[in-house]
Amino acid sequence: LLFASSIFSLQDDPDSPTRTRVMEDERFQLDEDGRAEDGQIVAGTPHLDRSVLAILPDRTTGDDRGLIHLERAIDDLGLLRPDAVFCVGDLVQGYTRDLADYDREVDDFLRIIGDLDADFWPTAGNHDVISGERNADDDRFAERYRQRFGPLHYAVRLEHGTVVVLFSDESLDGRNVNISDRQIAWLGRVLEQADASKPVVLLMHRPLWRIKGVDWET
Repeated sequence: LLFASSIFSLQDDPDSPTRTRVMEDERFQLDEDGRAEDGQIVAGTPHLDRSVLAILPDRTTGDDRGLIHLERAIDDLGLLRPDAVFCVGDLVQGYTRDLADYDREVDDFLRIIGDLDADFWPTAGNHDVISGERNADDDRFAERYRQRFGPLHYAVRLEHGTVVVLFSDESLDGRNVNISDRQIAWLGRVLEQADASKPVVLLMHRPLWRIKGVDWET
């Protein structure tokens, strides 16, 4: 898989971005603490003649060797010129007990992804939100994710379709994988509002339809 945490630290660079560009551009509504609010439907950058999407994979490898591959992927995307770039989660190595370590990994990722000449829309994975203690009551990393990356679930309306980003690790314990009735109800409303003549792309980190106990078909 492409991604890993950094072999060098970027957090001391004053030019290093602190949030995704779509957050800096105020594309997401934020709460009073600067965290992107979940369940938003936002507009992508208009592209009238086409909508070419790129999707980046999970980046976790267990060590720092993967960032050079991420850099090459961003260079390749610069040649392909997609209209928007999405991902399927695990942007950082995560599973730490220290927010400073988490922020360092976010800094490294954002610096590289900042070279994209397209909107980057993230998906939250288990490594992005779960404490190294696997403590379901420790939501520090999920909250920091909302401050630096964006909502945990949201939808993007593009000129030629809709991309829906779901959050598949609501339990925050690294073991129980499910999606809440509330999020499913939200998904239903998004699908009802989507233009039925245009594609709908559904993204999530964990393939919920493959996990026992998740009643995905209903």
